Amino acid sequence: MTETNPKLEREKQHKSIRFPISLKIIITMAIFGVAPLIVAMVLSLLSQDIFVSLIFPNPVNLDPEIKVAAESNFMNLLQLLILFIFITISGLISALYLLSRSISEPILDFRAAFRELVKGKRNVRVNLGTKDEFEDLAKHFNEMAEYIDKNREKEEKINDLKSEFISIAAHQLRSPLSGIKWTFKTLLDGDLGVMTTEQKESLERAYSVNERLISLVAELLDVSRIEEGKIGYNFNGTSLERAVEEAVEEYKLIAQNKNIELSFFKPQIALPNMPLDEERLGLALNNLLANATNYTLSGGRVSVSIERVNEEAKVTIKDTGVGIPKGDMNKIFSKFFRASNVVRMQTPGTGLGLFIARNIIEKHGGKIWVESEENKGSSFIFTLPINNHKQGFVADDLSADDLVGEE
Repeated sequence: MTETNPKLEREKQHKSIRFPISLKIIITMAIFGVAPLIVAMVLSLLSQDIFVSLIFPNPVNLDPEIKVAAESNFMNLLQLLILFIFITISGLISALYLLSRSISEPILDFRAAFRELVKGKRNVRVNLGTKDEFEDLAKHFNEMAEYIDKNREKEEKINDLKSEFISIAAHQLRSPLSGIKWTFKTLLDGDLGVMTTEQKESLERAYSVNERLISLVAELLDVSRIEEGKIGYNFNGTSLERAVEEAVEEYKLIAQNKNIELSFFKPQIALPNMPLDEERLGLALNNLLANATNYTLSGGRVSVSIERVNEEAKVTIKDTGVGIPKGDMNKIFSKFFRASNVVRMQTPGTGLGLFIARNIIEKHGGKIWVESEENKGSSFIFTLPINNHKQGFVADDLSADDLVGEE
């Protein structure tokens, strides 16, 4: 004897009982559109004597009472017609209302669910018992949402593993790189004997490469701390104008060597001191200036300006560089991201600088964005609140420079 699965039987029964939207429309219109007509017809049949008296009046020796009765019958007929029109219109309005609700409510549920899904929320599901196409759509939506949830979990696990590997690798590299740095410096200073010009040039190139590796390790450590929430800030009353000007001065020689015109425009009205972490803000400014000079060709221009906009200080770093493709704009502040048009360029860069700069600016209560057109240049703009209430020291780990050594 074959055993039946009650759950499968219920699912089969559920699938067999379906009410498509088109059938719902037909049934709804039939109930609320045709029913009033039937009612009006019944009322008309009940008042058949009225129609007979009007159609076959007695024109000879017309009795006044008959005339009054005819007029009364006419008024009754008029009332019936008005009632018929009212019932018909009411039925159609009711039908349209119920029809619109049966269609709009599931759509609103889907819209709300998609908004939650776009925000990155998990376990977003749509549960409808309409037994029509909307229920099928809800089923497919839930399958899609479940697939997205699983992929997000996988991505998060991969990112966690990647971040852990980067952190471990950076910490393991810092000590040997610092040792190599001091060895090169000792040789270059002549402490171990005189070198030929060719030997010195080779060591200088090696020292430069080692410095780039140390800088990369510093960025990796900063990124690791940002993700772990270990980056601390020491907010003190600081001149934003002075901090920006010092960063520009540091890059003037680099810009000069690349034949790039680097200019700084002070605010027309002096800004008051603001609660800033000068060291962290300097790192963000250096990253933004490095980005501007790296991707601006010889003969180009980079300008840095500060202005006050209401209760905010606005800093703009504008260049005439290669610009950013439109498709890359929304990813430009992502970790390890480099625009598609600069990947082939022989320029230093890890794709971490803008990610770090964004986090530092946001920790200061500010906002940062980019305006760019490919082959015409970019403007990186950030704002900081002038009356920032942040003050004092927030617990911090050692800085990246402390970990990799100083000159």
